[in-house]
Amino acid sequence: MDALPWPLRALLVDLDGTLVDSLPVLYGVYERFLAQHGVRPDPDEFTSLNGPPIPRVVELLVERHGLRGSVRELAARYQAEIEACYVPGVQPVHGAAELLAEVRARGGRLALVTGAARALAEAVLARFGWGPLFDAVVCGDDVARGKPDPECFALARRRLGVLEEEALAVDDAPAGVAAAHDAGLETLGLARALPASALLAAGADATVPDLHALRAELTRRSAAAEAAPRVRVLHRGPLELRWREPRDAAAETELVERTWAEALARPGSRLHDGGVCSLVERRGAALTGEYVPYRRYFAQRRTSTDLGVRALGVSGVIAWTGDGAPELLFARRAAWVTAFPRSLELVPSGSLDRATAGADGIVTWREKLLEELHEEAGVSPAAVAEVRPFAVLYDVAERVADLCAELRIGGTRDALLAGFAAVSEYTDPVLVPASALPAFLERHASELVPASAVAAAEWLRGGIDTGTPR
Repeated sequence: MDALPWPLRALLVDLDGTLVDSLPVLYGVYERFLAQHGVRPDPDEFTSLNGPPIPRVVELLVERHGLRGSVRELAARYQAEIEACYVPGVQPVHGAAELLAEVRARGGRLALVTGAARALAEAVLARFGWGPLFDAVVCGDDVARGKPDPECFALARRRLGVLEEEALAVDDAPAGVAAAHDAGLETLGLARALPASALLAAGADATVPDLHALRAELTRRSAAAEAAPRVRVLHRGPLELRWREPRDAAAETELVERTWAEALARPGSRLHDGGVCSLVERRGAALTGEYVPYRRYFAQRRTSTDLGVRALGVSGVIAWTGDGAPELLFARRAAWVTAFPRSLELVPSGSLDRATAGADGIVTWREKLLEELHEEAGVSPAAVAEVRPFAVLYDVAERVADLCAELRIGGTRDALLAGFAAVSEYTDPVLVPASALPAFLERHASELVPASAVAAAEWLRGGIDTGTPR
């Protein structure tokens, strides 16, 4: 079975009304609860309460109907009524088991995002044998604010270790749809009980009538992804890159430690575990990274196992302007480097290690880029007239994001190229005029590092005449 299509790596799915047909059971609890207070039930009100945790549901009912008693005591009674009939009364939604099995068979990750109490959610998962299928379970008692607040979906995505672009959320209620949408996720509304218009109004990107239609949508995306390029553009233009400490620290697995030990034992190994910045969030031009051990990314790449690392690096586009019109500098990677040996690449490039973690939460990527320029090309940072970011790329196969920036450099051609004589990581530097760049990219397509080919095309796309990449 084909893997999940990029950018989809994970499915974040609701429980009540989405995976299990629990609404009749929950409506019965709601109806009996109100009857005890002499209040007639309202199906529309019940629908509006689908999503938030029980304490919030009861709080809203007290506010709307002037119910007597403390919210805490009433919520405890409401919860007890649910616990008495929920687990034995709910049934799987048709197609739920097949959907979960298919996502796992395709290599995808799964998170359950529900307002239900953990004890109830885990009991339902155990009853249907679904527990081992989920990589993360976020319940109402895991967050301070339930749906429609986005906290629950944001927490589930972080626990899965995927980017917003790599996750798809599915919910059948407006509150859940709004929560997923506000968490920055692509959101599908499951229009089983409500009209599609209500879910679209809440923020759904699209709707499906049932879980079988959702499976068909995954298949359609897989077919479309086969024709899509390997390197995708995540962002164009200026950006801000910040860092934070990992919120969910993970111990290194036996796979990571074994892979790293084997690599270090090889003669001539030059590996260094200096850490790497992993992209964890992107909201428009604002990017956030967390520093993780480099050995984890190395093991992910060496074993083709997704360990949740989206290594973030910098790629400089040297635009030499000594003769007026800009020319881009390419060089061939050495045979000993870990990735893409002997391939043509834009210079400089490098990963963002722990040393780029600024004290103010800003990633010092510009300083890192200038440092790499000196180490890889022998060019003094003083020769750079300007550094301008113009794109963020993502290599689907390598799970690497590249922050691309133009480096404007003057001086003589000979002085620029002479620096390579003193470095070991690159050989055979060549300057390519902007006018000849399309032909160069086509002629050397099989030799170019994929991200460099796209970065050069993106730079050219931004407008070489004005010198202002978009």
